[in-house]
Amino acid sequence: EKVKVEEAMTAEPFQVAPADTLASVARAMADNKYGAAVVMEGSKLDDVFTMTDALRILADQLGGPGLEDGLREAAKHLA
Repeated sequence: EKVKVEEAMTAEPFQVAPADTLASVARAMADNKYGAAVVMEGSKLDDVFTMTDALRILADQLGGPGLEDGLREAAKHLA
């Protein structure tokens, strides 16, 4: 039997608001090992924020040589 998406998905996904800070959302995602957060504007889905989004922002902020090694090390702590 093939498993349907509705049977495998998280019953109550991690939800955030567009006004939440990146730091608080990223910290909650890391602490709880969430790969993504559903961004809700009231009861309407606005977007999905992923750990990849957070790493992209981190890379933009850090820049410079040696970034790949730093991201690899950070990713180890998120897994």
